[in-house]
Amino acid sequence: MKYTYLLFVAFCLLFFWGCKEDKTLSENPYNGGAKPLGIGFNAVIPPVPIDGSSGTTVTFTASGLLKYKGAISFSFNGEEAEIIDIQDNAIVVKVPAMASSGAVSIMVEDQVFYGPQFKVLGKVMIDPFYKAINGANNLVRSYLKLDDGRYILTGSFSDYNGQANEASPIRRIVLTSASGELDRSLRFGSGADDQINSVIQSPNKQNFYVGGRFSSYDRMNRFISNITRTTVNGTADSIRVNTYSTPFNGKQITVPAFSGGISGSVLKLFNSGNQLIAVGNFSHYVKRNYTNGRTIVITNPLTQEQFFVYKDSITTDSISMKQLIRFNPDGTLDKSFHFNAATGRSYEGGNGSINAAFQQADGKIILVGSFSRFNELPSGRIVRVNPDGTLDNTFNVGTGANASISSITYNEISKKFLITGTFGTFNNLPAKGLAMLNQDGSLDANFVAKDFANGYPSYAKQISNGMIIISGGFKKYSNVKRSGFIILTETGLLAPGYNTAGDFSGSIYDIIEGKNAENKTSLILLGSISKFDGKPINNITCISFTEE
Repeated sequence: MKYTYLLFVAFCLLFFWGCKEDKTLSENPYNGGAKPLGIGFNAVIPPVPIDGSSGTTVTFTASGLLKYKGAISFSFNGEEAEIIDIQDNAIVVKVPAMASSGAVSIMVEDQVFYGPQFKVLGKVMIDPFYKAINGANNLVRSYLKLDDGRYILTGSFSDYNGQANEASPIRRIVLTSASGELDRSLRFGSGADDQINSVIQSPNKQNFYVGGRFSSYDRMNRFISNITRTTVNGTADSIRVNTYSTPFNGKQITVPAFSGGISGSVLKLFNSGNQLIAVGNFSHYVKRNYTNGRTIVITNPLTQEQFFVYKDSITTDSISMKQLIRFNPDGTLDKSFHFNAATGRSYEGGNGSINAAFQQADGKIILVGSFSRFNELPSGRIVRVNPDGTLDNTFNVGTGANASISSITYNEISKKFLITGTFGTFNNLPAKGLAMLNQDGSLDANFVAKDFANGYPSYAKQISNGMIIISGGFKKYSNVKRSGFIILTETGLLAPGYNTAGDFSGSIYDIIEGKNAENKTSLILLGSISKFDGKPINNITCISFTEE
């Protein structure tokens, strides 16, 4: 009993001291909606002016600032601003040179107080003349520009601009005007059952070739292995062929006119004279054999009369072809390209994946990826192959990149390549995820990439005015907040006035440069994009330059 009493007394003492200690703590500033430190933006009164460019003086209505006057910092979307004046109910600040659109904030004693969204005006805007307002419902991967200025877009989407319907489906391929309007003059039918990564047109303009990872296209729902040919109007190109049973029953079957395929995904297609080259991460060339079959003899047990049943047995022949292949126009394999006649198979290709490819005007193709060896030779994640598929030893990349390369693009005016990836050096020289190469593959020392924070660039393209568009998973560039999208000068600096757009989310896979209705530079961004300038985007949008 005495022991129980002592426990009770101890408990009471602990409770008393706990309550006493609790009374010495500061009251939770968020209880009852109280403002921490008594600071807060006025949610009703907008800033004056409501938007502005770099250097603009802006007044924000806020309370409780004077007593913290010496300890306040102010930021525009994470970029610290110069404070001009602090009053008890307002703060006057100057928009920083590298500010971008987004929420403003005040920081005092490690506490952050967020205010309204502020639009920083700059030289880039979402183009008001582009018609694809609703975008696509999935990845837009690539494009083909036709001679008349229209575009064929490909990807993983099953709707474009909200205009797909049961009678007129849109599946992984669509034709648009230069301004993004849907054009149904090409008859893609039911499209592909999975992603289309690349499309090219034959030199005689009579066919299109599409490649990716799909097994059906339009009305051809069998005998396709990731690549096929269409007619001039976009429908599946097909032929009638004899099978094993044809001599006996006179029946033929409809099959793709393009007889070949591959055992993996096509990343990119290129024309090669009247032939075509496929680049990707595949291992075999495949071709259907429609002439195999067997005859089944059935004997009537009563009359001993025999009946013959002819069964077709369509088989698939294959040849080992790694990552590179050249087809004849009908889909048969060209064994003069990337092929070792002594072994009856292709050369080894890369020991890692190919992530991107570019074809030069002379027919040579540059491949980039995660491979450190190609055709059993050291490669540094980048190689150039000759028109016959052999390695080009004149490509002067040295040791190449020390980690994976994700993209490569080329500018016809500057004659420079841009590569992006997770690498930190190129040919043993610093190159922080982004590098500019000369035509011979050597590093361009005039371009110096700054530090990317919290991620890497995944795509870069230099446009005709010399500026460089970059996207990726990074959060800062050169210690300036830029959420995944930046525009640089030719030397690698943030282009003044071109980096005011708000937050970006997603990945850019390609960019179409053109002119908008006011003859201003416009850039159609293709990819897996959910946000640009803080606004929702469905995988395709167009931006334009207000000044150049």
